[in-house]
Amino acid sequence: EYRLLRRDGSIRWVYEKGQGIFGPSGRLLCLDGTIFDITARRRVEEALRESESRYRSAVGNVKDVIFQTDARGVWTFLNPAWEEITGFGVEESLGMGLVDFLHPDDRDRGREELRHVLEHETDGARQEIRCLTKDGQFRWIEAYLRPTLAEDGRPTGTTGSLHDITERRRAEENLRAAKEAAERATVAKSGFLATMS
Repeated sequence: EYRLLRRDGSIRWVYEKGQGIFGPSGRLLCLDGTIFDITARRRVEEALRESESRYRSAVGNVKDVIFQTDARGVWTFLNPAWEEITGFGVEESLGMGLVDFLHPDDRDRGREELRHVLEHETDGARQEIRCLTKDGQFRWIEAYLRPTLAEDGRPTGTTGSLHDITERRRAEENLRAAKEAAERATVAKSGFLATMS
């Protein structure tokens, strides 16, 4: 494959295929071959490369985890946000089960939701679960998953996202604790004022 410059200044990509025709003495008599214009194919290939590059850039820069699993719930794709949130490398996690990364108390519920999606009993699921991190801690995650369907409608896995909501959960817990403390203080104050009257 190579480029040709045409008289009008345009460039065309071509593919050349040929062979030498030799006489009885072994001397080259002529060349026999064909040149194919592959400009359209090369343009399509370049457009596809650019599209894939934009897709990889977008998926790679998203702060939420984007994932896919197979029909057994095993990771087949994870974007780099997985490592940022959990500390586990993408390569070391691929081939492992989604449920393997859940807090032990959340695994049964996670397994059940995954089963519902994989058996196409629902069009999708959303739940707040705790996800294991490489340092042995857990992060609160809002998980969204939907079935990935074959052309015949049969589920072949899941596609979804994981959003880290750890800070939100901490803020909610702090607010709840502050509210309870304020209520206890109000009760104590009321009791104190009642005894002082």
